[in-house]
Amino acid sequence: MKQHLAFARVVNFIGIAMVAAYFVHRGTIARIAARVPAVVTVGRTGLVCFVGGTLIPVIVDTATPHAPHGAAAFVAALAGDIVAIGATLMLARAWRGTLGRQKEKARARVNGAGCG
Repeated sequence: MKQHLAFARVVNFIGIAMVAAYFVHRGTIARIAARVPAVVTVGRTGLVCFVGGTLIPVIVDTATPHAPHGAAAFVAALAGDIVAIGATLMLARAWRGTLGRQKEKARARVNGAGCG
């Protein structure tokens, strides 16, 4: 079944790329980044948030009950998504904080050695 969706995926990717390029060209992405620095932190932590962003939703989805139907299922799924987004933002902040402290220690060691 997936081989029949290849063309649709390519068209979908091109469409999303065109919309993203349009918003970058207009400067909309820069304005959003200035207002939401936590999202920029997620982007700067790269691999850590990529791996965490794949594991966290799996864990949240496993913990979310699948028995409810209708509105209750929608609310449970929405709450799970909010928890996953919050956990990814906290992971990025914690990781940047750890790296920031390591950089400060390295800078102090260099300055203490008379090199700064």
